[in-house]
Amino acid sequence: MAIARDSHGEPLADQDLTVEIGILTNISPVDILWEEGHGVKTNSAGLFQIIVGDPTAKRLESSQVPFFSDIDWHRQPMYLRTVINGLEMGTVQLFSVPYSMVSGDLAGSVKKLEVMGDNPTTEDALFEVKRKDGQSMFAVYNQGVRINVPMIDAVKGAKGGFAIGGFDGSKGDPPYNLFSLNKDSVRIYLDKTPDLTKGAKGGFAIGGFDIAGKKGLPIQEYLSVTPDSTRIYVKQSPTKGAKGGFAIGGFDGSKGNTGNFLNLTKDNYFIGHESGSKIPDIAGGLYNSVIGYQAGKKLTTGSFNTFLGFNAGTNNLGGASNVFIGHLSGISNSSGNSNVYIGTNAGRSNNGDYNIAIGDSSGYLMTSGEWNIIIGKYAGYSLSSGRVNVLIGPHAGYSHTTQEYNVIIGPAAGMYLNTIDNNGSYNTFMGINSGHMIRKSTENVLLGTNAGYWLDNGRGNTFLGIDAGRSRDESGEPNYAYRPAVQADYNTILGDKAGYYLTNGDKNVAVGYMAGYNNADGIGNVFLGNMAGFSESSSNKLYIANTSGVPLIYGDFSTGNIGLGTTSVPKRLNVSGDVAVTGDVSAGTVNGMSMGKIYLTAAGNILSTFGTNYTLYWLKGTGEIYIYNTSTTDKCEYWYKTQNGGSTGGGSGQVNASTNSFIISGVSVNHLGIEVHFGSADGQEGWCSVWLQYEAGTLVGHYIKY
Repeated sequence: MAIARDSHGEPLADQDLTVEIGILTNISPVDILWEEGHGVKTNSAGLFQIIVGDPTAKRLESSQVPFFSDIDWHRQPMYLRTVINGLEMGTVQLFSVPYSMVSGDLAGSVKKLEVMGDNPTTEDALFEVKRKDGQSMFAVYNQGVRINVPMIDAVKGAKGGFAIGGFDGSKGDPPYNLFSLNKDSVRIYLDKTPDLTKGAKGGFAIGGFDIAGKKGLPIQEYLSVTPDSTRIYVKQSPTKGAKGGFAIGGFDGSKGNTGNFLNLTKDNYFIGHESGSKIPDIAGGLYNSVIGYQAGKKLTTGSFNTFLGFNAGTNNLGGASNVFIGHLSGISNSSGNSNVYIGTNAGRSNNGDYNIAIGDSSGYLMTSGEWNIIIGKYAGYSLSSGRVNVLIGPHAGYSHTTQEYNVIIGPAAGMYLNTIDNNGSYNTFMGINSGHMIRKSTENVLLGTNAGYWLDNGRGNTFLGIDAGRSRDESGEPNYAYRPAVQADYNTILGDKAGYYLTNGDKNVAVGYMAGYNNADGIGNVFLGNMAGFSESSSNKLYIANTSGVPLIYGDFSTGNIGLGTTSVPKRLNVSGDVAVTGDVSAGTVNGMSMGKIYLTAAGNILSTFGTNYTLYWLKGTGEIYIYNTSTTDKCEYWYKTQNGGSTGGGSGQVNASTNSFIISGVSVNHLGIEVHFGSADGQEGWCSVWLQYEAGTLVGHYIKY
């Protein structure tokens, strides 16, 4: 019986093979006494079975004797050679001959083989099987049994290691592997036939028994392996020393051991060389799950921790409720609580509480930081004692040290923010490279790729848009060169590349694509619209535009002057082109000037001076115009003129304080035109000029008052 394997050691399952067996008297040169051929088929495990000398086997022409029974078995030495599918598999020497061939030389029939030692204390073997080179393969001693297998890699077929097989008695079927021990593995195969799983017979089990107990009582099960489960049972009651639970350790030949590889108890789970090695000796730490080489090595009183990875949390002593996953994650954390570190070197040195660091070397240099969320490779790498920061993205907040209350999201966002005081706190950066070169700015909001990229120092800025407030490009300068002179404060920049070259400018507002693009050091500008103020470089300017050319509205905040369609504003208002006014025009002050229109279809006030002391009133029914003087001290001066066709008229006079006076009659006449001027006699109250015309029951016109 044998297992046929290919060149990689894999079984040749369900295959037809040609097997040739030769009986040799010499190997070199080859001397063949007998050679026979067999046709076999392997089963699903690669097993096949033949009988040497089977009458059904084919005699090969290389044979020197006509029949297998003609072989002279007394000739020595003899060898057995095997060839499968034309490939020679090996030749071994025969140290015994078939019993049936030499039975006539035996004195009687052997019923039992018995080996008995003559010295119960000897350390020599009672029975031993050796190879030709003298290597002991199997030996029985007074103290036990020893099986040695060759530690070689290249073994043809299924001959390597140590194996136990089974058979079912049917002719030709190869044996079934039940137990296999090799250099690289130990395997136990169980029959999964349903009937064998009934009762306690199925699977593989290790149990305990009480020698003084009654025969037939069930044993205590320690290990059970069945097709549907694997179970290990350990005693839950207190045990002395380190004997409780389930453990796997190592040794190097010296007294003692080299440390636990696996230690599972109801209180803690430790997997890995020296992981949690202090816990069994020092009472305190409970409910820890630790996996990895030296993970949680110094853990003593800490509880509710989860460490996974090489040296993860290896120096943690009393920290509780931590989750460290990754090579060297939290390695120097000794007392921090409720932290989550995932990734190689994540949170490596921190003893603060309530941090989350996910990513290779994220939060690498933290020592006492608290309440931080750090996600991304090298994110928050240098953060030492900063607190309440959110740093997400590769290299996000890389140079943070003591900063607080920053929200930085995006690859390399806020990468160099590293001031040693709170001047680098209370910022919000979102976008690739947003605030990339900022070192000590505070209270900034930068949203968008490269927003505020080169801003070294600033306060209270709001930049929104790709390259918004970028502060320059890299032309002619080495990458990552700081600009310490950059000190831009309280700017509001919204739009793609808006405020692109902003350097030291303050209190600017730029809204729109490339709005304020070239303004570097200007102060107090307002740029609204597409490319508004694109080329403006000075301060206190207003641009409302949708091109980089002449704006629709331009203003100068320093003088208060404004221009429409022009950037030349020598006066308070300068209009390039015609002006049309459909409503009132007012200076907005008592001593200013106002213009407007008159439209009356019924009796009422025509116009009042500033302060309303003098009012011109139309009495439609009688066609008369009055002046009402409500001043208690001043007189109202007036003059008027009328025009009706070719006839004209006019007059002038005064209306005393606190009185009213009729000044014009016959007003309600079609086509009649009237001009009236009235105001304070001393010129202090202001004057009004009115031009009126009556037509079809309506009094219309316009006025100026100042």
